[in-house]
Amino acid sequence: MKYMGFYLFAVLLLIIGCGGGGGGGLTGGNNGGNNGGNNGGNNGGNNGGNNGGNNGGNNGGNNGGNNGGNTGSTASVAGRVVEEGSSFGISGVIVRFYTAAGALAGQASTNSTGNFTTNIQSTATQLHVDATSIPLGYHRSYTYQSKIYSPLISTCKAPLPALGAGTTTVPTILIPSAGTPPPPPPTGCR
Repeated sequence: MKYMGFYLFAVLLLIIGCGGGGGGGLTGGNNGGNNGGNNGGNNGGNNGGNNGGNNGGNNGGNNGGNNGGNTGSTASVAGRVVEEGSSFGISGVIVRFYTAAGALAGQASTNSTGNFTTNIQSTATQLHVDATSIPLGYHRSYTYQSKIYSPLISTCKAPLPALGAGTTTVPTILIPSAGTPPPPPPTGCR
C-alpha cells in the first residue's frame, strides 16, 4: 500500500501520455487531411484523374477552398512540352497553373512523350514551368506563344488560354537544348 500512490500516479501519467499522443494523432489527422486535401487535390487529384480529382476536390478541396484551396470548380487542360527546334517531347517537366492572385490552381507532369493532361481550378489564368524539373541538357528557359519566359523567376508566368467546357489545349511549350546558345532574356514576363 505504501507504493500504491506512486503506482496510481505512474498509471495516470501513462494514460495522459497515451491520451496526449492520441490527441496529437487527431491533430495530425486534421493537418494531414487539410494538406492531403489541398496537395492531393492538386497533385494526386490532378494526376489521379476525374474520380480522385473530383472526390478530392469536393471533399477535401471545398473544405480546403475555404482555407485557400480549391474553389470547387475545375477545368481540364492538356498540352505538350518539347525540345525547341524539334518535335522531341521532354518527360518529367512540371507545369504549374496559377490564379490571377498568384495562388496555385493545379499542376501537371509531362509523360514520356512530353504530353500532359490534368484538371485544375477553373480560375487559373497563368502557367509556369518548374525550373527544377527541367532535365539536364536543357537551358532553364522556355518559349510559349513566341515569348521567352524564365522558370528561375517565380513571378515570370505565361498567360493561360481562357478555360471552357471540355479540355482546353495549351499551346506547346518549347525548351531550348543546352547544345544551343543561351536564350536571350525573358520577353514575356507579366
